[in-house]
Amino acid sequence: MANGPEKRSVDWVFPKLLTAPDIERWVSQLPKDSSQVVLDIQRWRRTAPFADARLQGALCILHRMGIATIARIPDDTFEGVRAEHAFADPDPLAPHHLSVMEKRLSGTCAGLVIGQLCAFEGGAHGEIARLQLETLKRRRYLFGWGPEISLVGPSSPSSTGDPRSAPLIREARINERLLDLLAPLGSSKKFEWEREDWFSELKTFAFEATENTWDHGRLDFDSRPINSVRFVRLRRFDVGERGYNAQVVAPGFETEFGEYLRFLNAATDLVGRWSKDGGRLLEITIADGGVGIASKMAGDFDVFNSSIERELKLVRQALLPKRSTKPPGEVGRGQGFRKMLRACHQLSGLVIVRTGRLRLTRTYRLADGGNEGVDFMDEASRGYEPKVGHEPLPLIAGTAVSLIFPIGHPSTISRSETA
Repeated sequence: MANGPEKRSVDWVFPKLLTAPDIERWVSQLPKDSSQVVLDIQRWRRTAPFADARLQGALCILHRMGIATIARIPDDTFEGVRAEHAFADPDPLAPHHLSVMEKRLSGTCAGLVIGQLCAFEGGAHGEIARLQLETLKRRRYLFGWGPEISLVGPSSPSSTGDPRSAPLIREARINERLLDLLAPLGSSKKFEWEREDWFSELKTFAFEATENTWDHGRLDFDSRPINSVRFVRLRRFDVGERGYNAQVVAPGFETEFGEYLRFLNAATDLVGRWSKDGGRLLEITIADGGVGIASKMAGDFDVFNSSIERELKLVRQALLPKRSTKPPGEVGRGQGFRKMLRACHQLSGLVIVRTGRLRLTRTYRLADGGNEGVDFMDEASRGYEPKVGHEPLPLIAGTAVSLIFPIGHPSTISRSETA
């Protein structure tokens, strides 16, 4: 009897610093006859901004293609009681000495993505996914510590998630969870962040984006749960007199980010939030590993085999008010992106959307120092016109929406991630 085609296994060796461009470059070079990808993450130490979302998008598109993903880690990872110590709450009086790999898998968003979406070589570490999920339940769906903390809603083929509560309860829950995410970024009392004039708009953006991940990022076209991690991640950056490194703050987005900073530096209406000497920026990313915006609008994956122009047209339609795939009558139908873009406008922010083969950006700051005078009342508004990258990007699963905006120099902030 003739044997079937030989399975091709491909190694993906992670660098110490994993960036979004690294991930997209690797996906674009993957041999078409691959049946298995082994993630060699033994040298990996940390992820750059946006890389958590890109990693999930890459792993989920591999799964959609029928390609298995396996992680390779040191043999002694989580050996003995080390697993219990790694996933326990940190004890500053009796710190446990963990390996870098143990810290990554038990305390970072990227580590959670790997643990939930990959098997592990040898099968000796099959408990990692279970321990991660137990940690999420114990901590009410928070994962990680300090600046690495994330709000997470995992889904798997065996579960569609908890039943939804009422919208007002969900919104109040996002308010509380945002304060948990902001606390490690400098405030000794997390509720002090609620007094910042930008917090209300941040909450609106986060709530609408997380609603989208639930509505559009969990299920495939047969209503089966997609094995993925829906998450919210915050980072803070300082841009001071020493300047900034755009490759650190926004790798792969140097042009857009550099232009955005020039517009901020020209602003005259951001007193207390930004100055020519710089300021502090907050980045929030909300991501899922679902079907993507264009395919959700089209109702199938065939759109990714069509022209990039058709994909772009569908994504642009999704940004417009009253264009929704939600059933008629549902609360907030057709208003999600409208509220998110309006929040970006109010916050003088830069929004970045990565979905399918596209990357779209939008800021309402102008080169002359003003904020663009737009409304969001109807589909004809310039507010819904994004800037689109010139070249089609490698296809990844899901959608990641990021917002970067200035938050000033509040006295409650004491620590930073320097750009």
